[in-house]
Amino acid sequence: MNLRHLEFFKELARTQHMAKAAENLGISQPSLSYAIKKLESELGVPLFEPDGRNIRLTPVGAVYLKYINCELSDYHKVMSSLNNLWTLILVMSTRLHLYTWAATSPRINDQVPHR
Repeated sequence: MNLRHLEFFKELARTQHMAKAAENLGISQPSLSYAIKKLESELGVPLFEPDGRNIRLTPVGAVYLKYINCELSDYHKVMSSLNNLWTLILVMSTRLHLYTWAATSPRINDQVPHR
């Protein structure tokens, strides 16, 4: 199971149409179908069932969607926080490096000959 497959599942549950979901995700329909079948195989339960030309969530799929929505939301919040922290670390280390360089380097004015 990987994060992309969970995003695929979420979009397919939203559209309830394999071709539309694949188009929205920017992947081929066979790739989406493979990902969903792999997810269902790993979970050991069907998540979707045919509904005419469309598909719909099974009762288990509906429960799983609620769980996935919460988990993906938490995941994205954590990733955003980590990204903000990483940016802060980069900014602070760059400033520290510049301050250290400025404090230890000879002054430019001292190196330029005066007329």
